[in-house]
Formats: sequence, C-alpha cells, structure tokens
Amino acid sequence: MVAPRPCPDRSGPRACRPPWQLSGRGGIDRTNLGHSGANNAYVRDSIGAHQLQQTVAVRPHHTYRLSAWMRTAENNSETMLGLRTLRGKTIAQETGGAHPAYTKVSVDFDSGRESLVQLYGGFFGHSQDVWLQLDDVVVEEIR
Repeated sequence: MVAPRPCPDRSGPRACRPPWQLSGRGGIDRTNLGHSGANNAYVRDSIGAHQLQQTVAVRPHHTYRLSAWMRTAENNSETMLGLRTLRGKTIAQETGGAHPAYTKVSVDFDSGRESLVQLYGGFFGHSQDVWLQLDDVVVEEIR
C-alpha cells in the first residue's frame, strides 16, 4: 500500500486534507523540492516535536516495511520515522540525525493485534531552526 502524498498544512493554499495530519509547524513545498514529483511535505521549527502523521490499515500479525525519503537541515540532530498504535504506544521507530540529501529511511514492524496504526515522520528541535522534508512514503507487507 502506498500512503497518499503528504498534505500537512492546516489552512490556506497548503491546506491539509485527510489522511495526513500535522503535529507542529509545517506544510507542503510546492516549489520542485520533492524527491520525486514537484511537491513534498515538510516540518520546520526550532524546539519540540514536529511530525507528519497518517493512520493506515494493516492486517493483524503481519510484517510490514515503512519507508520514506527524508531530507533535513544539516544541523538536524534528532529525526524519526516510525509507527505507533492509535493509543500512542510506539511499535517501531528508526531514529537518526541529519540527511542533507534525500535519503531513504526504512523501518520494519510486526502489526501484532493492530488493524490500524499511525505512521509518522519528523524531528525533535533543540533550540535552533531545523527542518525536515518527507516524500514518497510507502507501507508494504513483507511477510
């Protein structure tokens, strides 16, 4: 399954339409900054957690791979791509630092009893301006 292209802003010309949600500050770059295609989603701020997120259906007790292409500011020291239950418990997460060029980030997970999970990508800011661009998000069943 392919997660629909990110659409994370709250209002205006970059308005978020389901299924993507924005936690923090961000939007859609519409200036040919995407990994593929013209657009990508982004989050940007200086402090706290900022994430793009989407709820997706999975089959219970199956193994999946979440992958996405990320690009960040060079000073971005805490990036994340992961999945959690709808109750907020982390299922799997890949953490890292800066990705100055688009980099494919992946995390495998077992859905356990869950039939719906929330995927997310973002960063945690530490008092300096940082940003993260997210594109080509895919969830695929691998077993």
